[in-house]
Amino acid sequence: MTVARTPSPDFDRKKVSQVPPAERQVALLGVLPESPGMRHEELAGETARFFGWLRLGTDIRAAFDQDIEELLARNAVEEGPSRLVPWEGPAGTR
Repeated sequence: MTVARTPSPDFDRKKVSQVPPAERQVALLGVLPESPGMRHEELAGETARFFGWLRLGTDIRAAFDQDIEELLARNAVEEGPSRLVPWEGPAGTR
């Protein structure tokens, strides 16, 4: 089971490439239900703050964009008109 680690004193020294995609995706899925209807950039920014990154640099943005695309491909999230929401398909279809 993959979990997203909460920030620690030395976590801010990690680069986004040092956090596995599965862990970033778990964090994205954890942040989205708190405020459904976020745009891609808002979700990426909130998730970056979860990891302790204060700015959304190009490397972080690219990683989260790729993670969001993966979550969309797996139907883990749904995309409305430029907004993301947790997947809520028919029960038992996942």
